[in-house]
Amino acid sequence: MGIKIYLNGSSSEAGSVTDFQKDNLSTKTITLGTATVITSIKLETYNTSASVSSSKQARGFVECITLNYDAAPVDPNKPATPEITCADNKVTITCATDGAEIFYTTDGTTTPTAEATKYNAPFLITANTTIKAVAIKDGESSNVATYNAVYEKIYSGYDEITADDKDAEVKIEGPITVLYQNGRYLYTMDSRNNYMLLFGTAPDNYTNGDKLTFVKGEYTVFNGLPEIKNYTLGEVATGGATVDPVVKNISEIGEVDANAYIKLEGVTISGVTDNSKNFTIEKGSDQMAGFNNFGLTLANTAADKKMDIVGVVSLYNKNNEAPTTTVQVAPISVTEATDTGIAGIEAENGEAAYFNLQGVRVQNPENGVFIRVQNGKAVKIVK
Repeated sequence: MGIKIYLNGSSSEAGSVTDFQKDNLSTKTITLGTATVITSIKLETYNTSASVSSSKQARGFVECITLNYDAAPVDPNKPATPEITCADNKVTITCATDGAEIFYTTDGTTTPTAEATKYNAPFLITANTTIKAVAIKDGESSNVATYNAVYEKIYSGYDEITADDKDAEVKIEGPITVLYQNGRYLYTMDSRNNYMLLFGTAPDNYTNGDKLTFVKGEYTVFNGLPEIKNYTLGEVATGGATVDPVVKNISEIGEVDANAYIKLEGVTISGVTDNSKNFTIEKGSDQMAGFNNFGLTLANTAADKKMDIVGVVSLYNKNNEAPTTTVQVAPISVTEATDTGIAGIEAENGEAAYFNLQGVRVQNPENGVFIRVQNGKAVKIVK
């Protein structure tokens, strides 16, 4: 039994291994010409013994294929091939040969010669660029190096990202502050107090107040919500000051607050069901959608029981088209509101002072529920 070996689709065998049997491995060495490129290897078994019926299929087993090559001799007078790198849109070209001059092209097709642009210092790119470079010394030229430099959009803040950047890679310089992390959701704030969701598997666990030197990734809009995915993060400095959520009224929250870290005080919750993440947040005549994205245990609240919600503002637009966007809050924590905002306030000379349930002083209370403070005592009254 034997195996014929064919290279690169040729109909002529390059070599064969003959008369091998089970547990009796054979080897075959094939010598190729200089600079031969192997694109395919085909193996074909055949019978080598007349004792094997031609109607029976010959079977062979290949344990491994090993390719060995002898490197071409190095020309001692030829400069080393240049090395090209790009970081933060700045291209650097180096050569290991002392005294060699580097010349380069940036059109992606022209082979550089001594007539091309001479490299003297790192240079910036403003778009994806293919760089070719050659090193020349004493009339000898190196091999040509080719490098595809990818342009990065570098911004100072999230607010500089525009709709034209959708599905493009962007880099935002720090400090970037971590606000909240839950699974694939990492909420952040830039140095200008703009917010952004980083979506995907985070390289580490982060806590509120951690600061990052940069964020880089693909900017996209998912169901109306801006986010950066497939991201990488710069160095992290832990132990920073904790960032408090911004206190907002329901009526103040809109699409411009996407991914904001906020707090709603003295609200009620309704519409909670076991089979849906959606619910309703209300305060007075104002209401907005809630979305239990982080799996909190929620319950509908009585009208006289007020809650404080810390969460992030989310948007939902199934088709990413206006004007069907729903503004909603995804709660991070829900606690019972206990502070009416009037603790420690006393009326002068024993006179009564009145406050609404939000802690705002009212001169002439009527048609509602109020807190009366007199002689150091607070009493809820209805007028």
